Amino acid sequence: MAASWSLLKKASMRNVLCFLWIACGALLALSWELRSNGELRSNTVARANYLKKMESLEADNRCCTCFFHKQNCVCKSLQSSPISENIKFEVFMHYKEFGRTSNTGKLLHILYPNQTTISLYQIDDLVLPPTEETIILYPSSDSACISTRIQQYDLKSKKLNIIVLEGTWAETKTLNRQFPADIPRVNINNLISGPSLFTLRKQTKELCVR
Repeated sequence: MAASWSLLKKASMRNVLCFLWIACGALLALSWELRSNGELRSNTVARANYLKKMESLEADNRCCTCFFHKQNCVCKSLQSSPISENIKFEVFMHYKEFGRTSNTGKLLHILYPNQTTISLYQIDDLVLPPTEETIILYPSSDSACISTRIQQYDLKSKKLNIIVLEGTWAETKTLNRQFPADIPRVNINNLISGPSLFTLRKQTKELCVR
């Protein structure tokens, strides 16, 4: 009788463990499905927002490059300073930024069209350049001064990809999380000598505008 009871307990334990294993697998599958559906919904919202902004630009007679009204278009009036051809700018823009006249990331593409690409978060696929040739312009707590970091690269023989996160302070936090932590972050704090002269956006912190 005791032996039978022992076998029954072992069988019951195996059944419980089997049930827990199956339940965990089902929960993981459900979690992954919910996450995938959430990302799909977010991407759908982003694309809808982008299409709406495109229609708005055309309806309002605004330039699709600088986002200003065509009579105030700045595309032909901006002048660039010479920089190394080995520097490439990768503007990673939050989809909500597209179409905003206060957006500044678009100006890089106007100034350096052959050295700048623009990708929209949740719309375009994120293609990472080699980590050893890349820095991200984001003033995190562990970021280094950009001028100091650039001096470590031999721009005569090596390429340097500068990823520019474009969005509000809250949006760029989200954008920053899309990139591996081992890509160096840099800031321009040493280049800032006073309050921002860019009045299209409110300066909410000493070293940033919103």
